Amino acid sequence: MVIPITRESSNYKRRLDNRATACYSISTMNERPSEDEKMIDGIISLEKAALQKLTEDRIASGSLGPEVDDILSEAGIYWDTLNEEYFSIDNFQRETFERLAKEYASQDYA
Repeated sequence: MVIPITRESSNYKRRLDNRATACYSISTMNERPSEDEKMIDGIISLEKAALQKLTEDRIASGSLGPEVDDILSEAGIYWDTLNEEYFSIDNFQRETFERLAKEYASQDYA
């Protein structure tokens, strides 16, 4: 669903000139995944496989070394000492936000 916001729209009068129209895309539960979403899902799937391989290597060898850990932390990938696995902080945040959105959207907050 695309919502056009024009100069006449109440909260946006000061931000847009007479000819400007801004469009905001809001996904709904009924929409099929876009090509971008499919691509992102594919990338996440590849990343999970890579993290699984890194985890297996670390468990087998004990440690991948401080240089590897430094490179991984720069990429937002950390070792979870409780679950003994590598995880991506970006994926963790995305999954947490999605879970919270579903939780609160399904209640009386909507």
